[in-house]
Amino acid sequence: MLSPLFRTLLATLALFVVAPASHGQEEALVENLRYKSIKEWNIRLAKEMWEEIGDEISIPHQNATGFVVRNTPNTLSIDTDGNGNPDKDIKGLGGLVLLRGKDENGERFDYAVRIRKSGESWDFASSGVRTCKIAGENITIFDTNNNNIWNEIGVDGMMVGKTKGASLLSSVVNLKGVLYTVAIPENGESIQVNRFSGDTGTLSVRSGYESKGTLETAIFKSQYGEIAFDLAQHKDGLIVPVGDYRLEAGFVSKRNEGVSIRKGKMRAFPVTKSGVTAIEWGGPLVMEFDCNPSDNEEEVIVSIPRFKGKAGEAYVNFTPNDISPSILVKDQKGRKIWSGKFCMT
Repeated sequence: MLSPLFRTLLATLALFVVAPASHGQEEALVENLRYKSIKEWNIRLAKEMWEEIGDEISIPHQNATGFVVRNTPNTLSIDTDGNGNPDKDIKGLGGLVLLRGKDENGERFDYAVRIRKSGESWDFASSGVRTCKIAGENITIFDTNNNNIWNEIGVDGMMVGKTKGASLLSSVVNLKGVLYTVAIPENGESIQVNRFSGDTGTLSVRSGYESKGTLETAIFKSQYGEIAFDLAQHKDGLIVPVGDYRLEAGFVSKRNEGVSIRKGKMRAFPVTKSGVTAIEWGGPLVMEFDCNPSDNEEEVIVSIPRFKGKAGEAYVNFTPNDISPSILVKDQKGRKIWSGKFCMT
């Protein structure tokens, strides 16, 4: 019969055997990414890409380099199932097509594409995403460069939670305030995250942005582009790995009007260990343009104006029409000489 002391020792030993190693590391979290086609595409990507269609839609499947098409100015006939015979016609300005094939391993896949008319030819872009919930947060992955490869860091897109647009696919992601490293296979069927163990600081861009509009997206990326975050929704900033961060893309809107933001002459901002980096940017905007005298002494020929914010960022692609903000020209006494808007194209 075992003594009470011996039973206590055995129980203690058993606890050491079954308990996981405690070195500050946690087990990886893994989830399947479900493919979903998007019928009404209204997602703003950091850098949207369209591919010209020649004699195929270049999504590889099994032994073929793409899905065969018959390309004419008025009709695009598409082989949607990979058997080499076009079976779907697209006419007018474009449409949506679901391609179905098998990969090099014989596994079936779906790939939705948007088709648009482009002069005498046609273009295509991805119209599907891969999505799941992991570490309590919704994750959406985008194949931005339209090649059915879903793990291209700094090229493909990623959306964390409910945001107004997609950021760049990043090797590190912030989920519910916790940083994780990200791993996705080429086929995009799953995602694995591990707790990030490097030094961190806080990057804040929302509170220091001056505008009468709403900052919908503000994507900042690391010096070498492997890490990116959309900071527009984070009023108090976001915990990020230390390093230098640059503006990649942004968008600000007011009612039905909007304008895109690009880096322009905006410098990089360092994030240091346990530090807070707050960026002051936005309005008032400065307009720059080149001008030359006209043959008519009452006229001046000006170039298309350029608009920049207080940190040097550039404002481009005004929507819905590519028209500049209202401009008022006064003389030295403050009297109105001219007012109007510039066409930006």
